[in-house]
Amino acid sequence: MQYTLVSADDHLDLNYTPVDLWQQRLPVRYRDIGPKVVERPEGHMWMWEGEPRGRSGRRSGRLTVGALERAGVPDEPEPGVFRPSSPTYRLQDMDHDGVDAHVIYGPDAVLALTFKDPELKAACLQAYNSWLAEEFCAAAPERIIGLAFLPVHDPQAATVELYRVAELGLRGTVFNVWECATPVYDAAWEPLWAAAHETGLAHQLPHGGAWGHATARCPPRRGGSGGLDPAHGVRPTCGRDHLLGRVRAPSQPHHCGGGGRPGVDRLYARPHGPGV
Repeated sequence: MQYTLVSADDHLDLNYTPVDLWQQRLPVRYRDIGPKVVERPEGHMWMWEGEPRGRSGRRSGRLTVGALERAGVPDEPEPGVFRPSSPTYRLQDMDHDGVDAHVIYGPDAVLALTFKDPELKAACLQAYNSWLAEEFCAAAPERIIGLAFLPVHDPQAATVELYRVAELGLRGTVFNVWECATPVYDAAWEPLWAAAHETGLAHQLPHGGAWGHATARCPPRRGGSGGLDPAHGVRPTCGRDHLLGRVRAPSQPHHCGGGGRPGVDRLYARPHGPGV
């Protein structure tokens, strides 16, 4: 496909995630404590591990007006069907806007919030990745380019999941460097970097935003773009050049994204392009 205009930093937030995604796809042993939507006094809420995690459906009381509201289109055009997570409606909106493709980051809440059980979190990420490949991106894989989440609690689990999502046909991943079981420069991660090179998937390494805190499992600052993140006033503990130099081959596309730095999120603007 020839791309003219690509949205390289699209999102699918938790509130617009299908309400039955995890209850349908999680192993039975995790369904009671896994993500589900429940009715509470404040409305329909996502909960897992017994705690409320965020609203399902349109958020109320926001200071800003969302794109769907500005466009005057319903965010729930059919009962239980949210526009951002429906490939049919997303493609309609893309055609209306003249956008060829969306590179889509999944719910930050599932990736960034702390789980008490790391195995539950890994199962949730796997379930999301399966839905992404089999139900969402499959409708138009050249246009809907969803990024898989890799577990970071165990290098072997991350490597296995990377191979699996590559087999499913997904074209990129998000690897949360801020919660790695061991620092990303540890030799334990070498099988993951080898698998990344072998599969040719692009990888997004968030360096700020929801992950910008002092406990990041990254190497000490060694030049590059490490130091104080001007967008968030946090101090990433790695230099981006050092990190990418460690984990990438010359032909392997990586994106050190997030953090609000102008232009960095456009490194995915050519989904089939060369490495960055």
